[in-house]
Amino acid sequence: MKQSQTFFIYSIVYTLGCVVSAQPSAASGPAPAATPASAANQHIDAGERGNWVLKRKCVREAQSVNQQLQKDAVAAQKARSKFSTELERIEKKILDFYSEKGFAKGKITALVDELKEDVQKDKDRRIAAAIKKSERDDAPINFYEVQVEAIEKDTKRLLRDFDQFNLDMKSIADLEGSIKERMKTVDKNIKDATDAATQGAKKFDEIWWIIDDQKASDAYYALQGLSDKVAAIKSYLEDTLFNDFKTVTGTLEKQIDQVNKQVDALEQRGLLLIHRSVRLKTREVAPLDEPTTVEESEEQEEAQVRTRPKKAESWWEGLLALPGQWWRSVCSSVEAVGALLWGSSKPPVRARRRRAVEQEPQEEPAVESSPEPGAEK
Repeated sequence: MKQSQTFFIYSIVYTLGCVVSAQPSAASGPAPAATPASAANQHIDAGERGNWVLKRKCVREAQSVNQQLQKDAVAAQKARSKFSTELERIEKKILDFYSEKGFAKGKITALVDELKEDVQKDKDRRIAAAIKKSERDDAPINFYEVQVEAIEKDTKRLLRDFDQFNLDMKSIADLEGSIKERMKTVDKNIKDATDAATQGAKKFDEIWWIIDDQKASDAYYALQGLSDKVAAIKSYLEDTLFNDFKTVTGTLEKQIDQVNKQVDALEQRGLLLIHRSVRLKTREVAPLDEPTTVEESEEQEEAQVRTRPKKAESWWEGLLALPGQWWRSVCSSVEAVGALLWGSSKPPVRARRRRAVEQEPQEEPAVESSPEPGAEK
């Protein structure tokens, strides 16, 4: 009889303990009563028996873990605002760069090709001018070879600058794409943290319905794993990924500054890069003209020689010029003799041009004439 009474009291205490342990705390909000019917409706393997003391301890620890999990998830969502602010700043700098320079995204290679064509035309024009100048009597020895070598070096240097400019512009586009990919990574991690927080809240609710303390412990460790995942995402977004994002944006800014210097240097050499199409249409700055023919260049320079006013020489300048004139006359005689020996019907090119220049009418100094007697009465 005494043993029956003891067993009956123990059963009552155990039942009350299970009921008390199943009640939700004020922090987690109201929860449905932990009845076998309710547990079955939610398809939870609650078990049939367990240690209600261990179960209560598991619920308290799970509640603390879930609160931290939800807090970290909110912090991860708020971390996007830092990325958005930095993204808006660098996008404005990129937009200002393209608009100020008049560059079109995706068409930089075409721009570089046009610049190379301009340089090739300028090279041809300069070589043609060097050929003409080398035929003058006063041209230094090996003038043409020296000029062509300098023109070739200058052209190659410009072509290298164009290639570097093209690579730097491609680097800007690649860095811009890299920033956009990092923003996708930010959104993906935020989504993962939000999903984990939703799963954690659901897992915590399930623990209330579980009777078996061992099953409740398994649910608690699953909740702890979700909390660790969200905490790692939060740390990654706030520290590692954001620092990497700042590094990329800083590199992009330096690249833009470098290209600005390149553009200014090329513009100073007479090349059209800034708003090229608009300036070519409005002729604000004339593009490199196509090379004129040698005949046209000769006619222009001969016209300049004829129209150029001659500087009056003093008596001592004329005296100093006598040796040069004597030497030119000797050279002319030698060329004439050579022409006779080789049977040339015409004197050499230089002699013809020199004689043409010498035969040009000289400007006589104006002499004021005195009035004839009887002209004025």
